[in-house]
Amino acid sequence: KLGSSFTGRGAGAGTIAGAQLDHVNVRLAGSSLVQPVPSALDLSRLPPREGHRMDGILGYDFIKRFVVAIDYVKQELRLYDARTFRYDGPGASIPVTFSGNHPHVDAEVRLSDGSTIKGRMVVDVGSSGPLALTKLFADENHLRDRVGPTVHRRSGGGVGGPVTADIGRVAALKIGGVEIARPVTSLQGDSAGVMTGNADWVGNIGGDILRHYTVFLDYANKRMILEPHAGTSEPFEADMSGLMLVMNDSLTSAT
Repeated sequence: KLGSSFTGRGAGAGTIAGAQLDHVNVRLAGSSLVQPVPSALDLSRLPPREGHRMDGILGYDFIKRFVVAIDYVKQELRLYDARTFRYDGPGASIPVTFSGNHPHVDAEVRLSDGSTIKGRMVVDVGSSGPLALTKLFADENHLRDRVGPTVHRRSGGGVGGPVTADIGRVAALKIGGVEIARPVTSLQGDSAGVMTGNADWVGNIGGDILRHYTVFLDYANKRMILEPHAGTSEPFEADMSGLMLVMNDSLTSAT
C-alpha cells in the first residue's frame, strides 16, 4: 500500500513519482538479512538503458549496517560485521563525510597545465561512468577550454532521463592518497538535473573509477578503503562506437 506521495530527482532534467511505504521489508535471497524499505520510486526509465531488470535500490540505511566490500573482479558484494571488522590489507583509507546520507570525499582535479582544482565529490557506486563534473564547477573553472579535446555527446543518464555532456580527460584525479591517471571526464551541461550544480558537491565519482579497486564502505568509521588489484592500472576508455543499444519493453532483447 502506497502512502503519501513525493517527487524524486537525480541525473537528468526530469522527475519521477515516489511514495512512502509503511511496514515493508525485503529479504536478500539466500540469506536471513531483512531490510526495511521506506519508500517506492518509479524506476521504469532505468532498465532499458542499464540493460537489466531493476526492482529496487539498496542505499544508506542498508550500507550503514555493515562494512560493505564491492569486489568488481569477483562480482561479489561482501558484508562484514561493522563491530568486529578490522582491515589489514594494502588499501588506502580515505575519509568520508555525509550530506543527505550521501558519501562525499575531498578530491583534487589536476589539469594538463599542472594546475589543480579542489572540490567535494559524491561517491556514487550506482553510476556506471567514471568522473562527472557539474556544469557550475566546469563553468566557474573554464574547464571546457582547459581540459583539451572534448566530444559533445550523450554521457549517460539517471531517473530524470538522458544527460548530454562534453567528454574529455583530466590529467589526474586525487582522492586522499590515491591518484587516478587520465580518467575520462564528463563536463555536464544544462538540463542535467542534480548534475547541473549545487552548493554541496562539484563532481560524481562513478563505477568506472571504483571498479579499478576493491571498494570497502565503512560508514561507521566514516571511511572508504580502495584496495588495488591486478586491473587497477588499466587505462580508461570511452565508448567510440557511435552506437547505443536500448532494451525493448519485453526486457529480453535489444533494438
